[in-house]
Amino acid sequence: MASKTLPYIFSTLLFLLQLQFSAGQTEVKAAYWFPGTGLSVSGIDSTFFTHLFCAFADLDKTTYQVTISASNSAQFSTFTQTVQQKNPSVKTLLSIGGGDAVAPTFASMASQASTRKSFIDSSIQLARANNFHGLDLDWEYPSTATEFTNLGLLLNEWRAAVANEATSSGNTPLILVAAFFYSSNYYGLSYPIQAISNSLDWVNVMAYDFTSPFSWSTAPNLTGAPAALYNPTSQVSGDSGIAAWIQAGVSAKKLVLGVPFYGYAWRLVNANDNGIFAPANGAALSDAISYSEIKDFIAQNSATTTVYNSTFVTNYCYSGTTWIGYDDTESISTKVTYAKGKGLLGYFAWQLLPNSMASKTLCYIFSTILFLLQLHFSAGQTVVKSAYWFSGSGFPAPSIDSSLFTHLFCAFADLNPTTYQVTISSSNSALFSTFTRTVQQKNPLVKTLLSIGGGNANASAIASMASQASTRKSFIDSSINLARSNNFLGLDLDWEYPSSASQMTNFGLLINEGRAAVSNEAKNSGKAALLLSAAVFRTSSYYGGFNYPFQAISKSLDWINVMAYEFYGPSWSPKEAGPPAALYNIAASQISVDTGIKAWIQAVSPKKVVLGVPFFGFAWRLVNANNHGLFAPANVTAITSDGAIAYSKIKDFIAQTSATTVFSSTIVTNYCYSGTTWIGYDDTQSISLPRLQMLRERDCLASLHGSLLRTQILFFLIQRSSV
Repeated sequence: MASKTLPYIFSTLLFLLQLQFSAGQTEVKAAYWFPGTGLSVSGIDSTFFTHLFCAFADLDKTTYQVTISASNSAQFSTFTQTVQQKNPSVKTLLSIGGGDAVAPTFASMASQASTRKSFIDSSIQLARANNFHGLDLDWEYPSTATEFTNLGLLLNEWRAAVANEATSSGNTPLILVAAFFYSSNYYGLSYPIQAISNSLDWVNVMAYDFTSPFSWSTAPNLTGAPAALYNPTSQVSGDSGIAAWIQAGVSAKKLVLGVPFYGYAWRLVNANDNGIFAPANGAALSDAISYSEIKDFIAQNSATTTVYNSTFVTNYCYSGTTWIGYDDTESISTKVTYAKGKGLLGYFAWQLLPNSMASKTLCYIFSTILFLLQLHFSAGQTVVKSAYWFSGSGFPAPSIDSSLFTHLFCAFADLNPTTYQVTISSSNSALFSTFTRTVQQKNPLVKTLLSIGGGNANASAIASMASQASTRKSFIDSSINLARSNNFLGLDLDWEYPSSASQMTNFGLLINEGRAAVSNEAKNSGKAALLLSAAVFRTSSYYGGFNYPFQAISKSLDWINVMAYEFYGPSWSPKEAGPPAALYNIAASQISVDTGIKAWIQAVSPKKVVLGVPFFGFAWRLVNANNHGLFAPANVTAITSDGAIAYSKIKDFIAQTSATTVFSSTIVTNYCYSGTTWIGYDDTQSISLPRLQMLRERDCLASLHGSLLRTQILFFLIQRSSV
């Protein structure tokens, strides 16, 4: 699927940081935008940021005035207006300089009061004329003691001028920021700490580019961690830099940690010597490599090994003689936790990149969103972090990053309506038989379960099977044999749904007999007993008041997967545009995740409950385009035949139509609209922290259950050919 990969991935990676800083805390959640990347300003999802940097304005080497190039003038002048359409509260800063700027020109400007004044006055005037809220200096880098002294003078005079301009104009003072070296000490030279503390709102600490395969690196012929948080072999690390800044006297509340969204690729001397500091003979690529390109490399090279090194807090991967050091969800989330623990002001990311990669979008997004769970459940706590893989998705099993999961479901095995035996279709046989071995290559600890049934299965056939002891035995024995012969570690039943009192009773008999058979088989074979799980309705009682068999569930299943979604959809609630998976409800008559989970944990232990979250939405056609809130009148499906629409297509719709996006914190859901098209769905705001908090408060077993489908849903699998 040729999707708009990078902004989606990036937004979810950034959301890792949002979880760690409380809403009431003054914080910085920022990113740099650079016009040379090809990403349009309108393509930025500014809802994820408190601040956005527009980079870069230039310094005229003759007049020492700050200017905007003619090619950038139109984009820069409308930058603030554009990004505030999606987030009116976001603050924008004009960034001056950058890594490609001429450092001696900055040094010359800062050397005299008159040229400093020219810089300062022109920067303020340019910021006001282009509606920026602040200014950012990226001078890379002052390189003498005199230059550092002059930097201090520049900052102090800049602050004074900004204060005077605000007094004269009646405007809010401009924000003043500077991007500095990772440490307060630049190769033996100290930054002007007092001036920084007095005059800047904060410092963007560039805690990256510690090493690379290029000539500017201290060790281009050794692989390394470009942005290691720790480094036991030297003092070059994010932690040592932050410690130096704080020790020098800059408050932690003035420090914003930089996170890179790219890596570097080395060419190994020996493919078998592939750790950190392995011998290399230069660069494998001519430049840095973006995160999405790294993910493409991993997906396209099935032999790629990915590694997270917790000592350095870095990720790397290798295939043959190509070795890439980068940051991924593990290292970024650890840095987030670190930043919060150190009391830092926030983070910034370099940089927002274009929608250029035809990548496995949803898999990447899913991986990062799923990783949110790891931030909220301690390592010592037993949790389920799982996903369904469906053979018809077109997503190959070798591409699954199983390191992010505790359990993976292989979906679906079938029920023969005549013999009531569980079978695997001939088209799936090869894929299913190697599934466990394939996913355990990256994560030997991941548990695999064979899932039986699904939304497209014949519910009547399952009901008929469960109605008699002999047919239940046929189902049970064949499922166990199939699981063992295909090396699965468990079985999962997705019966949608038992729909009468007798069917619920029979469901209880089935799982009790299944547990007994599994126990007997384990005793006879000497193997670990198969896991048993079942996907169940969103609440403990199905339509008509038919209760699930709670005693049997508690006694015989390891857990239940609660399908807490599809509350509203245009096929069964066509007259109003409702939230498909709202966490809370406004009226007692409305459906919500919370009411369903409450019902379940009144009936079974919360440690048996795993919450499902959808990664898709539904689209309605509104009766009136001007009446577009929750539960607005609607009269037909939109976009697809049943209204179901995948997350990536929702994001495409938003980008292509400039749709209005809304997050309802009252019921915890997202929706968007453009014209008469209205889509209800879940996004990072509704998926992550609120649901995780609810899980912890309810003491549930865990967590976000997922699907690895590019065109279907994230948490739990429902086969939807139209999505």
